[in-house]
Amino acid sequence: MAEFQDTTATKRIFSLKKRIRAVSGGTSASKTISILVWCIDYGQTSKGEVMTVVGESVPHMNLGSIRDFKNIMVAQGYWDDTKWANNTYTFEGG
Repeated sequence: MAEFQDTTATKRIFSLKKRIRAVSGGTSASKTISILVWCIDYGQTSKGEVMTVVGESVPHMNLGSIRDFKNIMVAQGYWDDTKWANNTYTFEGG
């Protein structure tokens, strides 16, 4: 199982409190992974909320954040195929 370590980006993302969060940084700064770890944590602890991750294009997302999201979920033992439809994952409790 892959282990995910706190990085500067992870700590910064978890410290943000506004409704809309923007994160900048250089290549390989762990921004995508850190954002997805935050989204997974939030999705597991919040009910009735909607989160949206956007990118340049669907093919771009499939090769990046969607693949990373699935890899994190599988590595942590959270993935459930029945909760994935149309590039949307529904966490327990909605």
